[in-house]
Amino acid sequence: RGDEPSRGRRDLDIYEKWMARGRRMTARDSYYYAREWMDWGDPGMAERAFAQFLAMPDGWIENRIDAYIQRAECLQRLGRRAEARQSLLASLALGAPRAEALCALGDLEMEESAWQAAAFWYRAAMLCPKPTNGFVQPELYDYVPAMQLCVCYDRMGKYRLASQMNERALLLHPGDAAALANRTYFETRFWGQKKEKQ
Repeated sequence: RGDEPSRGRRDLDIYEKWMARGRRMTARDSYYYAREWMDWGDPGMAERAFAQFLAMPDGWIENRIDAYIQRAECLQRLGRRAEARQSLLASLALGAPRAEALCALGDLEMEESAWQAAAFWYRAAMLCPKPTNGFVQPELYDYVPAMQLCVCYDRMGKYRLASQMNERALLLHPGDAAALANRTYFETRFWGQKKEKQ
């Protein structure tokens, strides 16, 4: 039957009608209301809705972890980087670390060219087992941190490690255009270094 048509604001409108009629939102309702704002592309409204959900005493732990991570993305989009970092760190206090949070922490460090700190978070992301509950982005548990580590190690001058991470990414995604371009770059670099030593 093809793809489901876009629901637009339908779900947001349902939630807002509930609230206008005085219906009390459960923690679950509040969490999904915040996600609807995120899907709609309004980081300001989404951030406030996630903050309201996180202020509730109940709520499934998986939803709370995800809410901290999603709220951090909103805060980053709003230019509130320090608060984004705090939200990501708060997610780590709730249970086993998630690669979603660790990669986001790495991204924050990369934006500041803090390559060693970024590499720390990406290495940690690669050690995380994929959870079986909640919203999971599988690429953040292997391919994405491998590619990001490739960049970090290259910027630190650790070219062999960078190449190894790139090859790891290629094992996960054979034929990946970015990783194949990186392979050519590293082959040229290593070949050039060997030629200079002769």
